[in-house]
Amino acid sequence: MARKPALLDEVLTLSQNRRPGFGTWYSRLPDDARDELDAVRSAFDPQRHQKRAYARAIIEACKSRGWQTSGVQGVLAWLDGRR
Repeated sequence: MARKPALLDEVLTLSQNRRPGFGTWYSRLPDDARDELDAVRSAFDPQRHQKRAYARAIIEACKSRGWQTSGVQGVLAWLDGRR
């Protein structure tokens, strides 16, 4: 008699995404843009910068370079490290 797989293995196999879905605004950028944005995120200091103003500045600077971002909420989440 064949042994059934462990419940966890079965659930993990069945729960895999069937379709890739949408990438984040950050993941759709070219590598060099992500490198620059990583430096921008590292330079963010909540003691010196207002987070919302910093996010808006990121959006404007990216727009001037032709890079698409999300709205302010998405950039705020990215600044917080949630991608």
